[in-house]
Amino acid sequence: MANQQTLDSSTPPQSDDPSHSHSSSSSPAPPLSRTFSSSRLNANAPEFVPGRTTPPLPQPRMMIPPPPPPLFLHMYHHPPPPLFHVPITGPIPFLPHERRRRDRKKKDQAETGASVSFDPKSGLPEDTVQKIVNQVEYYFSDLNLATTDLLMRFISKDPQGYVPMHIVASFNKIKSFINSNSQLATVLQNSSKLVVSEDGKRVRRLYPITEAALEELQSRIVVAENLPENHCYQNLMKIFSAVGSVKHIRTSQPQKSGSGPPSAARSAKTDSSNKVHAFVEYERVELAKKAVSRPRLNSVTSPWTM
Repeated sequence: MANQQTLDSSTPPQSDDPSHSHSSSSSPAPPLSRTFSSSRLNANAPEFVPGRTTPPLPQPRMMIPPPPPPLFLHMYHHPPPPLFHVPITGPIPFLPHERRRRDRKKKDQAETGASVSFDPKSGLPEDTVQKIVNQVEYYFSDLNLATTDLLMRFISKDPQGYVPMHIVASFNKIKSFINSNSQLATVLQNSSKLVVSEDGKRVRRLYPITEAALEELQSRIVVAENLPENHCYQNLMKIFSAVGSVKHIRTSQPQKSGSGPPSAARSAKTDSSNKVHAFVEYERVELAKKAVSRPRLNSVTSPWTM
């Protein structure tokens, strides 16, 4: 009964009319149809031909640079101070250019000029005045007059023992300080051992040296040649004091031949000497003779007693 009912529902009902039966058999069967429109085929649609697949265009890529590396700070520690550290408390001196050094020297002299004391009469600094006085007093000293003949030539000719001022002013150690003979005369008025004439053209010793005193002094002086390389005053004093007490030592450079008239008191050996020599003044005549006779001082002569 159930099967029958199912069959009836799946097949359409048939009519009893013969005409109806004939028409059904002679007409074509209707096309199959589906209830969904999407399954219908369109015969008039253009033929679909699959074409070549175009690859998709590459999308532009944005290049983002990598971030910079992190910043590093290098910390340098100061080296440990040395064991004995002396801090610098003042500016480090430096050597300026030659021109700048001269300018600095002139500037310093100008700045310190106000603190330098000047002699009101000569217009020279007081220390320069004292240097000139000391040098000229040495020229007129006993030892220098006994061992040189230049000033003695003028002293022996003048009744009062004067020497022309221009002669003294011509010495190298004097003319570098003065501007004129009159200025030198003004400076020498400060000496306690010299006398300047009223006209300022001559100068002499306050206490003239006598012939007897000159001969006695010359007998105590020896001339030493072949000096050691180190012939400084201290070294020569050490050498010649081995004989006895020494009062003064004066070294002298050799004079050129014909530079001046020969001295009557000086021996030919001393006049012709072309070496540095020294004049050694002993306290007594006996010590001078002993120095000449000693073998280690065989280059020592005593021309003044001959």
